[in-house]
Amino acid sequence: MEKKKIFYGWWIVLGAIIVLGTTGPAAVAVANIFQSSVTAEFGISNSQFALTNSIVLGVGIFLSPFISQKLAYGNFKRTFVIGVLLYALGYAGYGLAPNIWVIYFLSLLIGIGNTVCIIIPTGILINNWFVKKRGLAMSLALTGLGFGGAILSPLLTGLIESIGWRQTYLVYGAVMLAVGLFVVMFVFKPRPEDIGLKPYGVEEASDLPAGAQKSGENQEQTQGVPMSVSETMTKPFFILLIVGGVFAGIMNNGGFGQFPPVLQNVHGAGTAVTIVSLYSAIGIAGKVILGN
Repeated sequence: MEKKKIFYGWWIVLGAIIVLGTTGPAAVAVANIFQSSVTAEFGISNSQFALTNSIVLGVGIFLSPFISQKLAYGNFKRTFVIGVLLYALGYAGYGLAPNIWVIYFLSLLIGIGNTVCIIIPTGILINNWFVKKRGLAMSLALTGLGFGGAILSPLLTGLIESIGWRQTYLVYGAVMLAVGLFVVMFVFKPRPEDIGLKPYGVEEASDLPAGAQKSGENQEQTQGVPMSVSETMTKPFFILLIVGGVFAGIMNNGGFGQFPPVLQNVHGAGTAVTIVSLYSAIGIAGKVILGN
C-alpha cells in the first residue's frame, strides 16, 4: 500500500510559522525589550526610542500596496530575499549605531523588510496554495508570531543581560538572516504549479455537480476580485477593515510597545519577560480559534 504524502502546502505553512516566529517579534513583541538599555546609553527619552517603532510600522502603511504587487505579480523569491536582507542587516545595524539618528535611518530599512517578510507574503502564499482549509492554514501560519514572542522574549532578555544590547542585536540579526534565507530558498514555493501541484481542495471543487461547481467558482472568484487602490477606498467593507486595523494596531502596540519597558523599570526584567511571553502565548490559541 502506497503511503500518502503530506501535501506540500503544509510545509509552506510550517515555513511561514518559522519565518514569522523568527522575524515577526522583532517589530513589536521584543522591540522594546531593548529600550531601557538603549535609552540609558544614548541619554534619550523613552518616547525618542519609541519613535523607531512608529517609523518601522509607518513605512508599512505607505509601502504595503506597492510591495503586495511586487510579491504577488513579480519575482516573489527575489523580493522576499531583498526584504530579509534589509530586515536582518538593519536590525544588526542597530547594534553598531553610534546614536539614535542612525537607528532612525535603519528603522526605515527595517520597515521595508518587515513589510516584505511578515503578513503580506504569508497571505499570498496561503491564498495560492489553499482553496480548502485556507482559514486554518492562515491561522496556523500566524501562530508563528505568538510562538516567536513567547520564546524570543526570555531568550533575548537573557542575552542582553549576559552579552549586552549591541551584541544581542547583532546575534538576532544574524539569526533572522540565516532562517529567512533558508526558508525562502528551500521551503517557499510561490505557487503549487511551480512544482507540478494544484492548490489544496481544488480537485474537490472540480468534482461537484455542474450547478454547485459554478457556485463554487463564483465564490472563489469573489475572494480575489481585481480592484485598484482608489476603488477599494470607496468600499465600506474596506474602510471598516482599515478602521479595525488601526484600533487593533493601537491596542497591540500599546500592549507590546509600552508594557515591557515599564514593567522592566518597576518590577525587573524577569517580570517583564514573563508578561510578554504570556501575552504572546495567549495569542497562539486566539489565532487558531478565530481562524476557523
